[in-house]
Order: sequence, then C-alpha cells, then structure tokens
Amino acid sequence: MLALEQSPQLECLDDGMRLHFVPEPNQPFSGHVYVKGFFFSKNCHLDYSRNVIRDPFFFHVPFKSECQIKREKQKQGTSYSMIVVVQHHPLFITEVDKAYDVSCFYNENQNNLEQSFEINDMTTAGLSDEKFLPDCSYVVVQGGLNGEPVKFANIGETLIHKWSCVTSNQGILVHTCYVRDGAGTEFLLLDDRGCPTNGSLIKEITYSSNLTSAYSPINAFKFADQMIVYFSCQITLCRQEDQGCEGITPPACGLPTIPDRNTTNPDEGVDIDGNGVTSTTTTTTTTTQPNNDINGRSEAQQADPSNIFFSMPFPSARHARKRRENNYTDVTLDVNSDSLIIFTKDENPGGSLAFRMDNICSAAYGQISIGWLCLIIGLVATCGTVLFIQHQHYERRLSNMAKLVMPLEMSFQRPQVPRSQADQAFVYQ
Repeated sequence: MLALEQSPQLECLDDGMRLHFVPEPNQPFSGHVYVKGFFFSKNCHLDYSRNVIRDPFFFHVPFKSECQIKREKQKQGTSYSMIVVVQHHPLFITEVDKAYDVSCFYNENQNNLEQSFEINDMTTAGLSDEKFLPDCSYVVVQGGLNGEPVKFANIGETLIHKWSCVTSNQGILVHTCYVRDGAGTEFLLLDDRGCPTNGSLIKEITYSSNLTSAYSPINAFKFADQMIVYFSCQITLCRQEDQGCEGITPPACGLPTIPDRNTTNPDEGVDIDGNGVTSTTTTTTTTTQPNNDINGRSEAQQADPSNIFFSMPFPSARHARKRRENNYTDVTLDVNSDSLIIFTKDENPGGSLAFRMDNICSAAYGQISIGWLCLIIGLVATCGTVLFIQHQHYERRLSNMAKLVMPLEMSFQRPQVPRSQADQAFVYQ
C-alpha cells in the first residue's frame, strides 16, 4: 500500500490553492509533492525524501508565485489551475505515482466557489465554499464623472477613466495599466503599486472614501499612425476590516518604494520623521511551522515590520505602511475598457459623421492581419476558378445538345426529280 493512497482534499483560498494529504497508518511518506515542471523550485516543491512524514500535511501554492498557476479569465468568473505530481520514490517516477489536475473557479455572479481535480481519467468534485468576487468595471466617459461612455475622441480632449467594484467590505487598488494599439505596441501607464509611470499622460488616481471606486482624468492620446487604442488594468481587492487595506490603497506614490523584507539590512536605520533622525530597532523571532512550510522545514523569520511608519514631507499625505505578510492575500482581477478611436484635427474636420465613418473603416482595415487578407484572397481566387471551369463545362454540353436538334433538312438531301420536256420548255419560256 502506498503512503498517499487516498486522494487529497482540495481547498480553494483567497490567496491560492491547498491540497491536504493524509498518509496511511504505518506508511510514512518519503517522496515528493510538487507542481509539474517545477521540481527544482523550492517554492513549488515539498521534499520529504530525507525527512519522512507520518502526520497529515498540506501543500499550499499561492496564486502569486513562481509556480506559474494557469489563470484564465472567463465570462462567468476566473479559473486557476495547475498539475500537482505526487512522487513516492525519492529519485524516480514510477507507475504508482499520480498527477492531479487541480482547478479552482471563482464565480463572479454567484456566491459560490467551484473546485475540482482530476486523477488521470477520474474526476472528483463536491467541495463548496462561500467565496465571492465582486463585479468590477472599467469605463471611459466624457463630460464629467457621470458622463456617457465615449467611443470617439479628439487628441487632447479630457476623458475620465473610471474603475469601480460592487462590494461593501473590500477596497480596490488600480494598478498595472497598459495602453495598446492592437498591433503589438504597448506602454505601461500605472506600475504594480498603482503609481503613474509618466506624469504627462496620467496623474495619480483619485479614490472614493469607501475605496470601492477610483477615477483619473486623462487627455486623449494615441500611437503614431494608429487610431484605435485599448486600455487594460488590474484591480486588486483588499479587506477593509481590521485596516486590511492600510498601506495598500490608496497608494502613496510620493514615497520611495519600501525594500522587501528579504533585502532589508536590519542594521540600517529607518528615517521615521523625515528630519534625518533614524531608528535602529530590530526584533527577530523564530517561528516553527512543521508540515506547513512550502519547503517542508522550519525557518527563522524576521518579525513583521508592519509597525514601521514613514512620515510624509507634505501635511496632507496619509501614513503609508508596507504590509509584509498576513493570513489574507489579495485577489487581483483583469479589467478592460472598450476600444477608443482617437482623431487628430486634420483627421476630423468639423466632426463630420461621414468622415468619421470613413476613418473608422480605414482604422478597422488596418487591424486586419496579413494572414486573414491572404486567406480571403485565396478563397476568392478558388471560387473564381471553380465558376470558370463550371461555365466551360456547361458551354460544351449546350453545344452538343444543339447538334442533336438541328433541322432535318440540314442533314437530309432531297432526291433529284427529272423534269419533263414540257416543264423544261415552260421554264425556258
């Protein structure tokens, strides 16, 4: 009997997917559990080949990890999937090992969470949990915050970009925004912190007091020789209870990026009042987490420095705090606005509708790939050849039928009747 004979139990969490394993009695597990393709990644691999385990344990893979969990945005929600391999032998994969196709589906329209995983050709499902992703939107309007969504604009016109989510207990952070031309060219407008990368194109995002919506006025622009632009962003959700959004949203773009815990030198001071006065308080604790660490071993961790605050040099700014680790990892959604057609002054004289439609067609034609164009030309040529051959065939058939129905006198010669002498004399007279 194998140590992990039973199928694991899948748990879909806010920050990732977790598989719970229970070894068989008197059958310690001395193999590997890892994400397929990431055996040599310590963050995607549980190694018990040297330290066997007899107690129940779990394998947790965060969504935001190097394990490259497949994320697929669907109309009804978002699905996450990966393949987890359970290898019993310390060195080799044998026929008794199993691969689990694990997937979690977050339904945005219903208050449920679908979970499933496959073992070879067998599918197991039946877990449910109360998870909910709010309905988020990204629209571009004209004429103020309550304006109508816009499809056309002129260079330099002020457009309002609006992001919102229908939720009561979560806040939003708008970040990682790109503008694209549809032909492969893209430009990053907001970085992963939600701060502008170019102040001449976009200003800092303004958030509502309840952190469920945000907006930014942007003067219309476009790529050279392109009329259509596409905008896409990511929205990260955070829990507002217990100040769960503190230090996340709104972003403190006026502050320098706080170094990550793993790269921070504990001997370096932190300027806490902006006047050059430094504090060198360092606290270190050791936390033991048997069976729960992704590497299958305990490690010494530095205490969460979330109590360090940075005073802003300007009075109206709020304190910013970098949240390092907690029990809740924020969920990120992809949002896209409708495409915009941007005109220059020489392209849109007087705003003529006919002129606009002509430019729209030209812009749309410019988006057609060469492959599709060649395919259309090939189909037209094939159809023309078939019609020509068919026409020649019918012409030959009609010609043959005409020969069969020719008048009888055209194919039959009358016998010559000899004339009498009287008739011949009459003719001569």
